[in-house]
Amino acid sequence: MNLTDLIPAPYRLLAGIALVGSLFGFTYYKGYSKGHALAKTEIAAFETKLSQSALVIERQQSKINELIAESTHAKIDTVLVRVAHNVPVIHVIPGPAVVVHDTTTRIELPLGWLSVHNASARGDNADSTFAANGAASGITPNDALGLIVQNYSVCESNAIRLNALQTWVKQAKVNVESTNKKL
Repeated sequence: MNLTDLIPAPYRLLAGIALVGSLFGFTYYKGYSKGHALAKTEIAAFETKLSQSALVIERQQSKINELIAESTHAKIDTVLVRVAHNVPVIHVIPGPAVVVHDTTTRIELPLGWLSVHNASARGDNADSTFAANGAASGITPNDALGLIVQNYSVCESNAIRLNALQTWVKQAKVNVESTNKKL
């Protein structure tokens, strides 16, 4: 006579299911806690890399600010940060030389300058009769510079978006061609 023969079959089945369930639960808990700890270390490593990248960007920005403060001519770089495969990638795009002037006095631009600027912004040819107008326009150089910077920003944004669109179209073409070759 076996010891297991003393326990009825339904209770043995329930005990086996309980044993398997508890083993599954225990291993699931251990795996979950181990995975959770691993995820925490990976997140901490990523945050460290990200903070180091932020420090690099801040150092570069402080160098740019020092250059502007020290000189009236400064070369400003554009810093782009993108994340690829969970790693921040920093691109420094050299910018044009920028002239910084102290404009504490209120100088107004002539109407001729305003006429030439507006014509070029519309894409028209500037009329020489309007360009010769030297009357004050009420527009200060700072106001005009703000508008020009805004225009350049819009143009740069459009250029970046068009480049991204061209890249997407080229990649889509490659994908379609590779799919067609498989067929």
